[in-house]
Amino acid sequence: MPRRDVSTAVQSLITALTLGAGVVTILVATTGVFTPSSTADEGASGALDSAGVVAVDPGTHEADGSAADHAESSLAYDELPRATKAEVDQLIVAYARTYPTAADAMEDGWFRGTRSLYGIGAHYIKEVRGLSVAVPFDLLHPPILLFDGDGPDAKFAGVSYVVAEEGSEGFTGDYDFWHFHSSVCSQGGDIVSLSEDDSEIWYSESECVAAGGRVMPLAADYMIHVWIGPEYIDDAPIFAHDHPELYDGYSPKLDSQ
Repeated sequence: MPRRDVSTAVQSLITALTLGAGVVTILVATTGVFTPSSTADEGASGALDSAGVVAVDPGTHEADGSAADHAESSLAYDELPRATKAEVDQLIVAYARTYPTAADAMEDGWFRGTRSLYGIGAHYIKEVRGLSVAVPFDLLHPPILLFDGDGPDAKFAGVSYVVAEEGSEGFTGDYDFWHFHSSVCSQGGDIVSLSEDDSEIWYSESECVAAGGRVMPLAADYMIHVWIGPEYIDDAPIFAHDHPELYDGYSPKLDSQ
């Protein structure tokens, strides 16, 4: 079945700052507009496809205060069609069982690119290509690993893919949703916030400047999350934007209260 057209311009950003002697901080922006991708699974019914998306009105917020200006996947791991679930199972074997903690990932050459942020965790990467880690979609080679804290004992939560081209094939079926964000806020040499107007969690660009920060535009990449960590796979939709068990992560607004 032909891939569904992406109707909204989608972009996600990964921006890098070199701090001190060779320390690189990479922000992977993870909030924004979601659009369906991938080919539809031949074994999935139309009802399942429709049930896999929850439309959220722009400008509203979820009860937990997280930004909700996009459509969101609602399918849990156990609800995925056979072909899509088989792909996720390959990831579980390759990553969830290989890197139970951040220390395990670091021993294999991964390094932390962000602190553990609200809803999305700490992002670990292996390579920096200019201002982006975008690569063609490769199921068994996600460019980002997600962990639930800042230290080496942080537990594995999931993976993230970043691609540079609109229309890149993702997982089988229209269940993975790509997202973008246009800029981030850097303060004191650290990226402290995604940029989002009227957010209870993140600074807007004007709030960033008012707080003494610097607005940094993001590259035009596309991103998805896959929550496959043993303690995370059952507590949120598998392709959710953020994970409710990670709402203790850093937020410049919540942490200042």
